[in-house]
Amino acid sequence: MPRTPPPTKGVNVKIKAGDWVGNVAAKYGHLNWNASVWAAEENQALRVKRHDPHLLAPNDQLFIPGLKPRDESGATEVLHVFRLRAGRAMLRVRVLNSTGQPLVRVDYEMQVEANQGGRFTQSNTTTDEEGVLEEWLPVDAVKAVMRLKESGDEIELNLGHLDPLDRNDERLTCKAAQQRLQALGLYNGPVDGSQSETYTGALAAFREMWQRQNGGGTESDAETLQNLQDYFGC
Repeated sequence: MPRTPPPTKGVNVKIKAGDWVGNVAAKYGHLNWNASVWAAEENQALRVKRHDPHLLAPNDQLFIPGLKPRDESGATEVLHVFRLRAGRAMLRVRVLNSTGQPLVRVDYEMQVEANQGGRFTQSNTTTDEEGVLEEWLPVDAVKAVMRLKESGDEIELNLGHLDPLDRNDERLTCKAAQQRLQALGLYNGPVDGSQSETYTGALAAFREMWQRQNGGGTESDAETLQNLQDYFGC
């Protein structure tokens, strides 16, 4: 995908599915996306609304500041090499088995697909004592496939496609909950934000699981959604 020409003045960008602050900022030449874009004064309302730069919703408005020119000195008639450090972001995933237990010290390899960086493989990697893996990926990574070496099982990750649990938008909240319940193996219906019986059953299954693990709890959907967000990690 060609990079968007850097703006000389700030522009407002409408977020679409798969976007997060880092990959949108990189398209406009901002590699230090946290300081230069997410922290911009014009994005204060968005920061208050979303809290997490990795969890934006379609149609959110993100302000991209204009780039400031930078001068470098160098002699004429001499070859100069300038290296631009690529932006990266941490992918953190906890891998569980079918009963919800972490897969500890499991060897895996990860195939990553990025817009600018093409495809590459991260190998010789292992989950930690809590079943967690951490990988530094390019900010424009769009897909990752994790293959467990011993079992051969594969987990496909669509990077940037997780929606925020927005309590002010019922349909968006439902869709975001469906995504998380699906990742936990509790929901197998369409991820479309519809309040189906399959969805309410999956939410009830999570509530029961949470209560078993935590010695009881409340019955309200609002509390269950908050517990789901905490359990999932975002």
